[in-house]
Amino acid sequence: MISFFLCGCDWFRGGDKPLTKVIKEYKQQRVVKDTRGNLYKIAERYGGKSIPVLYSSDDGKTWKSAGSAETYLTYSAWGSVLTVDNEDTLYLSWSGNSAAVETLTQEDLLSQFKAVFFSKSTDGGKNWQEQIILNSKETAGTHPVIFVDSKKVIYICWYEKLFKGMIYFTFSSDGGRNWKEVESLRSGEDICFSKDSKGMVYLTYAGGEKKNMPFISFTEDRGKNWHTVTPGELKVLVKEPYTASIDDTMYLIFQAWIPNIFEAMPQGDAPTYELHYFTSKDRGETWSKMQKVK
Repeated sequence: MISFFLCGCDWFRGGDKPLTKVIKEYKQQRVVKDTRGNLYKIAERYGGKSIPVLYSSDDGKTWKSAGSAETYLTYSAWGSVLTVDNEDTLYLSWSGNSAAVETLTQEDLLSQFKAVFFSKSTDGGKNWQEQIILNSKETAGTHPVIFVDSKKVIYICWYEKLFKGMIYFTFSSDGGRNWKEVESLRSGEDICFSKDSKGMVYLTYAGGEKKNMPFISFTEDRGKNWHTVTPGELKVLVKEPYTASIDDTMYLIFQAWIPNIFEAMPQGDAPTYELHYFTSKDRGETWSKMQKVK
């Protein structure tokens, strides 16, 4: 079940010192840390049938190969994401076609879809367990995001961009052996997970017909119920939104491009996005004014 609440924007308090921490967290979303202080990330460039995982034992100064996840169920992988639990198990999800080229039959060609895969490693990325597909043709999509909470419940979301623009969600409470039936949440893209110190899980994404609305859906009961808030329609285009909560203040941070109504959309060169944010003291019921990160 997902509820929706459009928030008013009626107060602002500038000069938040935790903002620096939020920005650092925002920029390091693709890097995860285990209990021993080791950092892990996916290599920036890869292709084909393996996903290289890198690790650093010196706080990111140097990176070495931890191992590779072989994507033998598909001929190419993309959009890989990584997370780690409190017992140093690594969890990996990625997008790919549901069947490998060399094994495709005529029936496969007609039935294949954009699949979301899952695997995990219990030895720091050296070896990866047998991968599984989490979705079906009816819930096809790409760009998964993954999160694991303190009770080792694994959350995975992805979205379908071409037709319905729907966000899909599933979770596993037994280490990835069994998964809850996939459910659709709402339309959106540029999704990401985060959490706060009280165990609240946030799913943040861009939406609206003009992609000018950042949304936060949050859950306290493993996705059984979701409550959604937004500062509303903005006069900017929104991408890559993220939620952080520090000292009971919620930060909604995102990239924004403010179009000039007297100029046409840039042709060839991409528009220039800049980092902006809102804050809320009441979990999104009211919001500050939008501020640019200086």
